[in-house]
Amino acid sequence: MGGIFIVSQILRQSAAFALDFVFPMTCASCSEWTGDEGLRVCRECSSKIKILAESVPICSKCGKPIALSDGLEYNSPHKNSSAVCLRCSVTGDILYDNVFVPEENSLREKGVRYNASAYCGVRAAAVYDGILSELIIKFKYQNAERLAAFFASLLFEAYGRYPEISSPDVVAPVPLHPFRRFTRGYNQSDLIARGFARMSGLNYRESLLRRAYSTPQQAKLSAAERRKNVAGAFAVGRRSLDSVKGKKILIIDDVMTTGSTLDACARALMDAGAAEVFCLVVATD
Repeated sequence: MGGIFIVSQILRQSAAFALDFVFPMTCASCSEWTGDEGLRVCRECSSKIKILAESVPICSKCGKPIALSDGLEYNSPHKNSSAVCLRCSVTGDILYDNVFVPEENSLREKGVRYNASAYCGVRAAAVYDGILSELIIKFKYQNAERLAAFFASLLFEAYGRYPEISSPDVVAPVPLHPFRRFTRGYNQSDLIARGFARMSGLNYRESLLRRAYSTPQQAKLSAAERRKNVAGAFAVGRRSLDSVKGKKILIIDDVMTTGSTLDACARALMDAGAAEVFCLVVATD
């Protein structure tokens, strides 16, 4: 298996090199000339990405943009706001028929189980739609590894906008199961996190977390199924315990949807003695 994996990696890297040689300055989105060999997305396409700037109100827990339908008032930029979306509510969230409702809802009296996320908070660089969603799909499923640096740069810019996640002791990616990494050829979260760590100068540990067992892909599952699917799926290895105990950990991933995967990662780290866990993702819906 190890030899096959190495050969597979070499073939993928060779294909990526060939594409870069033939199309060194074309945009991964529109295929137009970028004018910069290191710019994988042209400036026009980049300008269409919905960046979560300081003027965008977000939930202080899950980091998702707060919609007007949440019935909250937004008078300040997110870094000064303690607003929490309805899904997270003030003290947590409740899962009922795959719908998240405020904790104080009367459904609690009916025995609905309580779900408090293990992470301190999630922050995202941009909104998962349009061009950005297309780029991430290409990156994950169409061998567009060359986009890793672009996503890492989005994370690095976002990192400066969120002082609450600054100065972590360790940066780590959401891990893939070895078999899935073999079939895909790479862990997309690792590629992004590795580039981000280089830009920020932060301490990077690829193997801080590991997959305890393989799980079905989350994409087509409901919120309830996602939580159940990844419950207990992550663990901290013995060799990583000293890097976790009492430390502030920053987990990197590409996309946050329900937050189930990030919560499962954070829960494993907190169980291993982490002081706090924050998450930073390229995009959130």
